[in-house]
Amino acid sequence: MTEEHNPKGEPAARSESVTAKADYRTFFGELRRRRVIRVGLVYLVVAWLIVQVAQTTFPALLLPSWSVTLVVVLVVLGFPLALILSWAYQVRSEGEDHTATTIHYIVDRNRKIDFVVIVALAALVVILAYERFFTAELQAPADPAAATVSDTNVSSRPSIAVLPFLNLSDDPQNAYFSDGLTEEILNLLVRVQVIDVAARTSSFFFKGKDVDIKTVATRLGVRNVLEGSVRREGDKIRVTAQLIDAESGFHLWSNTYDRKMEHIFTIQDDIARQVVDALEIVLSSESSAILERVPTASVDAYEYYLQGRDYLRGDHSESRLQSALSLFGRALEIDPKFAEAHAGLCDTYLALYRRSRATEFFENAERSCNQGLALDSNAGDVYVALGNLYRYSGQYDNAVVHFKKALVINDKDVDAYTGLAETYRDQNVFDQAEQNFQRAIDIQPGYWRGHLEMGNFLYFSGRIKEATEAYKRVVELAPDSATGYLNLGSSYYLLGDFENAASAWNKSLALAPSPSAYMNLGSSYFFLGRFGDAAAMYEKASELSPDDYEVWGSLGDALSHEGNGDDQARQAYEKAIALGEKMLAINASDAQMMATLSQYHAHHGNVERAMDLVSQAQELQPLNMYVHYFSAVTLAATGNTDKALDAIKKAVELGYPTTLLAMDAGLAELASDNRFKALISSSGN
Repeated sequence: MTEEHNPKGEPAARSESVTAKADYRTFFGELRRRRVIRVGLVYLVVAWLIVQVAQTTFPALLLPSWSVTLVVVLVVLGFPLALILSWAYQVRSEGEDHTATTIHYIVDRNRKIDFVVIVALAALVVILAYERFFTAELQAPADPAAATVSDTNVSSRPSIAVLPFLNLSDDPQNAYFSDGLTEEILNLLVRVQVIDVAARTSSFFFKGKDVDIKTVATRLGVRNVLEGSVRREGDKIRVTAQLIDAESGFHLWSNTYDRKMEHIFTIQDDIARQVVDALEIVLSSESSAILERVPTASVDAYEYYLQGRDYLRGDHSESRLQSALSLFGRALEIDPKFAEAHAGLCDTYLALYRRSRATEFFENAERSCNQGLALDSNAGDVYVALGNLYRYSGQYDNAVVHFKKALVINDKDVDAYTGLAETYRDQNVFDQAEQNFQRAIDIQPGYWRGHLEMGNFLYFSGRIKEATEAYKRVVELAPDSATGYLNLGSSYYLLGDFENAASAWNKSLALAPSPSAYMNLGSSYFFLGRFGDAAAMYEKASELSPDDYEVWGSLGDALSHEGNGDDQARQAYEKAIALGEKMLAINASDAQMMATLSQYHAHHGNVERAMDLVSQAQELQPLNMYVHYFSAVTLAATGNTDKALDAIKKAVELGYPTTLLAMDAGLAELASDNRFKALISSSGN
C-alpha cells in the first residue's frame, strides 16, 4: 500500500535508472552499428603514422618547420569530421530487410574488423613501449670510444653539440661556408654561459661520419644535438636547422631560412635564439647582447674569414697556414676592427711558430692576440691562444690564468684543458697535468688529438709503452694523421722496435713530408752509424724548417762524426746556437731547449756557456729524462765523465731506454767505462 501511494519512492527511482541505462546501451549500440568507434580508432592509428612520417621526412626534404605543424592541425581537425561522417553515412538503408543469414554475416565481419583494430592498437602500444624502455638499453655504441662516456657525464644544465652542417651546394668547395656557419653558431651558443656546449674540435670529429644522434650525444656528454644543411647558389642561401632531443629522438625545433648572403648574421642569431627558446632558457641582458652582436659589417670580410678558418682545420702544413694568413689579412684590410679575424691571425702565427720556431711569427702572434682581445674580451678562443702564447714564452702563471678564463666561458673547451695540462707539465706539476689531459679525453673520447697530447705527455715522462698505446689509438681514429704515425714511430724507436719505427715514419712522410719525420729518420741513421745518410735527412729537414735550431745542431753532429766536414759542422753549430739563443730570449724557462742547446755550445768549444745551460736545465726540470740525457752528452763532450754518468743514470731511471745507449755516438766517450757498461747490462729496458 505504502509503496503504491509514494510516487517519489525508491521503486520509481529504479525505473528511471533502468531507462537511462537502456538509453545509454542503445546509444552505444548505435555507435557500434554505425561503426563510429571503429572509424575513430582506425583514424587515430593512421593519424599517428602520418605525423611520424611528416616529422621524419619533412626536414630532410628541406620543407619549412610549419609544414609539420600544419599536418598536426589538419589531423586534429579531421578527427571530429570523420566521426560525424561515420554517424551520418549508412551503408544500407534502414528499411532494407535482412535474412538471418545476412545479419549473421554482417555481425561476424564487424567483429573481425574490430578484432583487427584492437590488435593494431595493442601492437602500437608494444612498439612504443619497446622504443621507450628497451631500445636504449639494448643498443650498443657505434664504436668502443662511445662506451667511455656514461649517462652521468651529461650535465644537469642544458647541453648541446652543434654538428657540422651538410653542404648541399652544387659546388663542393662551398664546404668552407657550411663549416664556418656551424662554427659561428657554436661560438654564439658558447657565449651563453648557462648552456654546456661541446667543443668545436669534438663536434667536427663527426663530420662525414654515419653515426646516429644518440651515439653522438653519449660520446660528447650532451642531451641535445643541433644539425642542419646549407645550400648556396650565388648570393642566395638556404639554411635548414633542427634541434633534436637525443634521449627521445624528437625534434624540439626546426626551421628553414631562404635569404640572401647579406642576411647571414641574422640567420645565425635567429638559430641561436630559437635553440635557447627551445631549451627553455631565460637569457640575461648580457647574453642577449652577445647574440645580437654582429662581428663585422662586411660580408666580403666575413667570407675571407670563413675561408681562413677552413685552412686552419686539419693538419697545419706550410701551404695551408700561408693561405690562412693571406685570407685573414684580406679580411682585416676590409674591416680592421674584425676581432675574429685578429684571433684567426693569432692562431695562424702560433701554428707557424710551432712549425718553424721563427721568432717573428711569435711576435706577430702576440700582437694579433692582444688586438683580438682588445676588440672582444669574451672570445674564448683568444684566451686559449694567449694562454699558449704565455706558455711558449715561459710565463706559466699568466698562461694558467688565461686558460682558466677560457674555461669560465666554456668548461668543455678541450683546447683550454690541453693547454692547461701542458702548462702544468712544464711546471713539473705532473699530477695536475695528467688530470687535465685525461679531462680533455673524457670530454671527447673519439677525437684523436686528445689521445695525441696524452701520448706526448706519457712519452716525455718516460712511460713509453703507455705512450705507444695512446699513439696507436691516434692512428686508429685518424689513419690520415701524419703526426700520429710520426709519434708512433718515435715510441717504437725508444722501445728498440726499429722495424716498426721505420714503417711508421715512412707512413708519416707519405702522408705529409715534415721536418720532424726527416729528423727522426736522420736520428735512426745516426744511431746506426750511417752519418752520411743522417746528414742527408737533416739537410732535407733544414729545407722545410730553416729556422729550427735542432735541425742545424743535428746536422752539425752528423757532419762532425762523419769526419769529412769539420768546417761545415762548425757552421751548422754556429747557426744552431744563434737560432737557439734567440729562442731562449723569448722563453728563458725552457729546460729541454737549454739542455739541447748546451750540446752545440760544447761541440763548438763554448764550454762555460754549455755548463751554465746544463745547470739551469737540471734545476728547472729535474724529472725530465731528456734534460738529463742531453746534459750527459754535453758533459761527456767536455770531459766531465763522472757527472755525465750520473746524468745518464738519472735519465735511465726516468725512462730513457738503455737499448739506445750502446749505439749512441754522442756517448762514445763513456763506452769504455765499466760503470757505463754495467748500467747497460743491468737494466731491462
